[in-house]
Amino acid sequence: MNFPNLTVFGFELIGLVLAGLLGLFLFWRACRHELYESQEIFDWSAAFFAGFLIFGRIVDFFARFDYYKWSIKRLLFFNTFGGFDNFGALMGGVFVVWFYMRQRRKNFWKIFDLAAAPIAFSATIFALFRLFAQLIQNNLHFSLANLHFDARFLFWFLGYFVIFYALKRFETKKKHNGFFVCFLFVAISILNMALMLFGKSSNKTYTYYFLGSNLVLFILFASNWYLLLKRKIWVDVKSFFGGFVLSVFKLRRVLTNIREADNTAKSIILFPLVLAKHVATLVKYLSREFMTSIIDLVHTFGLGK
Repeated sequence: MNFPNLTVFGFELIGLVLAGLLGLFLFWRACRHELYESQEIFDWSAAFFAGFLIFGRIVDFFARFDYYKWSIKRLLFFNTFGGFDNFGALMGGVFVVWFYMRQRRKNFWKIFDLAAAPIAFSATIFALFRLFAQLIQNNLHFSLANLHFDARFLFWFLGYFVIFYALKRFETKKKHNGFFVCFLFVAISILNMALMLFGKSSNKTYTYYFLGSNLVLFILFASNWYLLLKRKIWVDVKSFFGGFVLSVFKLRRVLTNIREADNTAKSIILFPLVLAKHVATLVKYLSREFMTSIIDLVHTFGLGK
């Protein structure tokens, strides 16, 4: 397979645009379901994409100063000097929308919860295109018999996919404002840090920046998540230690009681079967969601009844 006229950056750019459009459609559908006006949805989306594109490029300029050499020309001419920072883009988009909604006295957490699943879906699509781009970069004339790539790109795609699925499952129950967006960013930060720690990178400076930025992301949204729960920290500390003590006693029973050990062994043996059932449910659910989205898209353009 050969892609002579398609650069890696161009392929990723196509993926970014497609992911953005699909995410925007899903966000619009979720907001319309909550009876928000289309004009409001357009304003929020425009503010997010403005912050996303501007901050994504600017943060990449400062994060990879050795590549840009502090040249404004390299910053502006992205078609020649490609580069985009996903973390900066995401945080830039969130900040601009937060500032915009604060000026208009809107509930940021309630509205941004509606954007959590679309963002996860967009991240999944973009991760898929990044996987393809990485394959193209390493195998311009590749075949399945002679294929090599960084496995982290595959795990990024699968990880975002699972996060999107989890968000859709959580939507079936009522949650407090801010739950979905906090879960999204906490899960993304954990996934990114885990994959970067277990992978190898030649650019140590960028690795430290990547880990540091995701650690900041985790701390920021995990602390906000806890504050939004309005829980008492002392009660939670006691509950944690109580659960820890119970776990120790349970482990002791497993090690000393034959019946408990037998039940634990059965659970371990049946784990692959349980996992297979969950995977089958996931495939069935996503197929149904995909068909529903296609039907809604057709109805949106007036092609169906």
